[in-house]
Amino acid sequence: MNDITGIDSNIFVYAADKTSGRYIEASRIISDAALGKVRAVIVPQNLTEYYATVTNSKKVPIPMTNKTAIEQMEKLLRSSLKLVYPNNRTTKLFIETGVMPEKLVKSSLNDVKKINYVLIDRNYSISELDFTRNDNIKGPEGHYHLIYYAEISEKKIKDIDNVKTLTNFLYKTLEILDMHCLIQPILKRSNRNAWTGLMGIITSHIAFHLWTDKNGPHGKAGIQFDIYSCKSFDIKNIVSYLDKFFDIKKSSYKFIDRSKTL
Repeated sequence: MNDITGIDSNIFVYAADKTSGRYIEASRIISDAALGKVRAVIVPQNLTEYYATVTNSKKVPIPMTNKTAIEQMEKLLRSSLKLVYPNNRTTKLFIETGVMPEKLVKSSLNDVKKINYVLIDRNYSISELDFTRNDNIKGPEGHYHLIYYAEISEKKIKDIDNVKTLTNFLYKTLEILDMHCLIQPILKRSNRNAWTGLMGIITSHIAFHLWTDKNGPHGKAGIQFDIYSCKSFDIKNIVSYLDKFFDIKKSSYKFIDRSKTL
């Protein structure tokens, strides 16, 4: 089996910063991996660390906008780089050995000519990594948008009106969609007794607005929920989950294929 290359997050950051003295060498490494000249993989942590760094003015001289950073990550995911995740076997190995199979040999690029590529620990084979759980689009790429609205009972509002329950709700939604988190949940409660929740997913985003009193769109407590994804998903399944989670008697939703219409 050919060697498999894992790339440290710092290399992606250097390749994005033209003012860095390591820009040229880091760019070459990323280019070779993206073009498939080496068999390379990345893990979700690479993406979150990259995003947190390149958008932070305290860490880079010329920070990217959130939109640009996400576009760059999407470009990486469309390249020959493989996005891999730990599986059940990974966890077992970690418990037994204390070493994660996808552990990356860290490189600060201090001696980049000597450490051109960062190799995954060779004590483990790539079979211990799960290549199947990814968010690659099956079939043609789409732009799928689900908009959901429902009124919520006062009793149910009392049960869910807290950050822990709503955060868990977003993670469970992600699980049902069979997608993966790109940006961790962000939840805020406004002075109008309404929650806003956001989560970046590798294929786009999940968002909701939850009104806990009569300030909702129809003068009642309710939720407006939104999924936008380039990966297709089971509409009936997610609507059924939303109805059950919020104990909804009646809901309404609209599904839009934005590749065909606004």
